[in-house]
Amino acid sequence: MQQREMTKIVVFDTETTDLVPKKTALNWETLGRFPHIVQLSALLYDTETRKVESMLNEYVELPPGVVMAEGAKKANHITEEMLAEKGRPLRDVLVKFAEMVMECRVIVAHNMAFDHGVVQAEVMRLWGSLPAFVCKWLMLEDPALGITKICTMVGNTPKGRGFKWPRLVNLYMSTFGYNADRDVHKDLHNSAADTALCVRIYLKTKFNQEIRDAEFFRMLEKFKETEGAGLRVGVASRTRSQTMKNIVI
Repeated sequence: MQQREMTKIVVFDTETTDLVPKKTALNWETLGRFPHIVQLSALLYDTETRKVESMLNEYVELPPGVVMAEGAKKANHITEEMLAEKGRPLRDVLVKFAEMVMECRVIVAHNMAFDHGVVQAEVMRLWGSLPAFVCKWLMLEDPALGITKICTMVGNTPKGRGFKWPRLVNLYMSTFGYNADRDVHKDLHNSAADTALCVRIYLKTKFNQEIRDAEFFRMLEKFKETEGAGLRVGVASRTRSQTMKNIVI
């Protein structure tokens, strides 16, 4: 196993065809009830150097017969036609994501139970056709991997009578004092924009580190540039990702 630096984190978000039915635990019997990922965005960030090491931002092909739920379309503005044009093979996207996770010690999402749950579901659907390391590093069932999962929603919610899990935009407002619309406008519920919001929240609440506005907007632009950049050729090996490496923001 390669040496991983303690300071590196992966922050990620997904958009899906639908929600996970309430009180549905993931297993082989319930797998068919889990939605499919239609967009996956992630960044590898070094909290010491304060640099983005690599980025992933991909739309994902829909399997035959799978359609977007109307509620999901309204929320994330992703359509079947868009995915037919821009979608990449799920296998390739998962390989790239696993390569990023291999380099970190901490993985962060706003709603970890949902986002990691749908990633695990996709890995299970492709079980047997994915490289073994992808299953290992995306299922994250082996404590020996040394990965800590952090949910910004759970971690920033005071527990007590009447508490409510905050939406990402609500947590952004309470953390920075202004609406996320100011920074991402119409891109809310796009997984790239939500990943950028999430890393900004995590760094502020965990380390009191500020990502300045100019840096944040450059991050959003880099996400747009990254779309499709690393998947023009099918990925079949465990080579370390070179997509958008050592981005200085």
